[in-house]
Amino acid sequence: GNPDGDNTNNLLEFAFGTDPTLADGGPLSSDGTTIGTTNGEPIIKDVEPNSFEFYFVRRDDHGSSGSLNYTVQFSSDLSTFYSSAVVPVFVADSGTNADYEVVKVTYPSSLPNGMAAKFGRIQVTAAP
Repeated sequence: GNPDGDNTNNLLEFAFGTDPTLADGGPLSSDGTTIGTTNGEPIIKDVEPNSFEFYFVRRDDHGSSGSLNYTVQFSSDLSTFYSSAVVPVFVADSGTNADYEVVKVTYPSSLPNGMAAKFGRIQVTAAP
């Protein structure tokens, strides 16, 4: 469902810590440390030339039975995505909701197809 009309379904609202009753726009504040309404997407930060970090919010109980699994994936062309083998690094607890945390993953220098990673996404699935 999408009762607030923000085009984010309830599963993703639950996954990324947004309120399914408010059209609040997105999970991260502009500094990438708390849940907020400034951005509609996970944050990508340029940490040095040609090096990027992908920040996102996830549930503290991720991977636990009855919760969710988060798989970070990268692509060079938006057609083929590759799952990252890198474990997300904890950045901060969410300042507004204790059930969520902010984590980051560094973009890989190259993908299995030999191309540069240009796009990132998060695949969310139910944990068994």
